[in-house]
Amino acid sequence: MPEEPKPKIGTDGKFNSELDKIKFSSHFGIWLESKYTIENEMKKVYAIYLGQCDKMMKDMLAYQPTYDRANETKDVLELHRMLHSISFRSY
Repeated sequence: MPEEPKPKIGTDGKFNSELDKIKFSSHFGIWLESKYTIENEMKKVYAIYLGQCDKMMKDMLAYQPTYDRANETKDVLELHRMLHSISFRSY
């Protein structure tokens, strides 16, 4: 994720200038749009990734301790970790 922009604020807790305020607003808007786009795209990838799993794999995922949270938030990185753990488990 891109790093959230930090405002340039003086010791009095206000922007140093109107230009700093405008720059921050612009950068923050761009950052927020990027953040939402990345989150939405990752949720789409989650659906594609999970859609490639057969019923047995989905049943095995359901037994993973982090599955409920990952499924609720559509966390594709956690889904990947779980799939890797299941697939490369040594018996």
